[in-house]
Amino acid sequence: MPKFIKKYDVYIIVSLFLSIYATFFVEMRRFYVTKQHTGLLNDTFSVGLVLKILLLFVVILAILLLMDRFKIIFQYIDKYRYIIGLAIIIIVTLLEISGSSMSVLYTFLEHDYTNDSELMSQGVLLGTPRNIRTDEYAVFTPMNFSQEYNDYGATSDILRGAVTDVTTVYANPAFAVATIFRPFLWGYFFLGNAKALAFFWISRMVVLFLVSYEFGKLLTNRNKLLAVSYAGLITFSQTIQWWY
Repeated sequence: MPKFIKKYDVYIIVSLFLSIYATFFVEMRRFYVTKQHTGLLNDTFSVGLVLKILLLFVVILAILLLMDRFKIIFQYIDKYRYIIGLAIIIIVTLLEISGSSMSVLYTFLEHDYTNDSELMSQGVLLGTPRNIRTDEYAVFTPMNFSQEYNDYGATSDILRGAVTDVTTVYANPAFAVATIFRPFLWGYFFLGNAKALAFFWISRMVVLFLVSYEFGKLLTNRNKLLAVSYAGLITFSQTIQWWY
C-alpha cells in the first residue's frame, strides 16, 4: 500500500481535490437557487455526503489509472493534441458555450432564480452566474457586442455621450492594427456575437493549456505526466479567475 501511494500520489491528490471541488461546485449551484447552505458549505457532514465524495474520488482515480495503464491513449492524445484542441474550440464555438455571467441580467428585470430549470432556461448549463463579475457582463461583453452596430470602428459613439477609443484601453474588436495582436477577438468579425463570445472563452483556455504543457515539458525534462499536471493547474487557476 505505501508503494502504491508513493507511485500514484499525484493521481490520488488530484482525484481527492477534484471530488471535493465538484461537491462544492454542485452545492454552490443549489445555494444560488435555494439561498441555503448545505453539506460542505455548512460544515455539515453526513454519510450520504461522504459516500458521494468517495464515489467521485473512486471514479476520477479509476479514469486516471486507466489512462496510466493504457498509456497508448495518452500517447495518441499527446501526438494529436493540437488537432484535439482545435476540435474542442470548433465544437464549443458552434454550440455557443461560454463562461459569461450575462444571465445575471435576468435578475435585474425583477426576476429571481428559484430553481434549476430557470437557470437552464437562461442558458446556465453549469455553475451559476456571478454578480461580482460586472467587469465581464456589464462592461466588456456588452462593449464587444456593441461593435457589431458600430461597424467595428476604432472609435465608438454608442458607449457613452462622447466618442470613445475602443482599441487601446478597452481592447474591443475593431478594424485597427491593435486587433491583429488580439486573435481571440477575431471571431467577432465573422462568427456573430454569440459564437464569437464562445470562441473568445474557449480558445483562451485551450491555447493556455497547450502553451503551459509545452512549457511544463521544458521545466520537467519532458516528463509528460508532470507537464500535463502543471498545465492543468495553470489552466484551472486562470479559468477560475475568468469564470468566477
